[in-house]
Amino acid sequence: MSEDTAQRAGTDPGEIVQEIQSGTTGNLMLSAQWEANQYSINFDSNGGSGELAPQQMTYDLATNLSENKFTRSGYTFLGWNTQAAGTGTSYSDKQEVENLVAESNGSITLFAQWETNKSALEDLVNKEKENQRDKEDYTEESWKNYEEALAQAKKVLADDQATAEQTATALEELKTAIANLELLKTSDGQIIGTANDSATTRKSYPSAGTKAKSFPQTGMIAGSGLMIVGIAVVGAALAGWKKRKGK
Repeated sequence: MSEDTAQRAGTDPGEIVQEIQSGTTGNLMLSAQWEANQYSINFDSNGGSGELAPQQMTYDLATNLSENKFTRSGYTFLGWNTQAAGTGTSYSDKQEVENLVAESNGSITLFAQWETNKSALEDLVNKEKENQRDKEDYTEESWKNYEEALAQAKKVLADDQATAEQTATALEELKTAIANLELLKTSDGQIIGTANDSATTRKSYPSAGTKAKSFPQTGMIAGSGLMIVGIAVVGAALAGWKKRKGK
């Protein structure tokens, strides 16, 4: 590089000096030039399914994370974490981030975080509360199964560590118990199930050994009536005949 070129490089910020030739004299001001590192973010489904391509990032440039495309049956997506178990740094879906990796061409993996989806089970339990079922309306066995299934459903809802499988099982068992509830009596007291007699009021019907009250058949009544009318007519005729003979 000539001395003239070196002098121009010291005053022209747009010119890049790549080499200083031997024997060059004079003062030279050089300013360091920087290029932001590139890095990538990898996304792990952490038990889910689907695909989400790595995201290319530039250091010092804030960028929103890619929208989650992973799904997991029975679970709700909560966000991302730098640790699979969720013990690292957390990020929400599409959160703006920057400078997750400092080294050039480095990378970081974010793991999807999942929460068991209990909404269907919770809705069914709340619906049963509103129904306010009366155990006196159902058979003992079916009510017992229903109570056990309902208690298990409430236990799963209260358990933060309950898995999707446990939640699904509790939901199906409660649905089955509800479907199998056997009515003991209708609103008017008629028995349609099986239960102890002391628990219900049965309708009274004559037993097989009770003699039913008898009533004459309709035809018999009609026949007797006609006979009486006939006798009256004959009697009247005879009385008239005797009267005329006496004259």
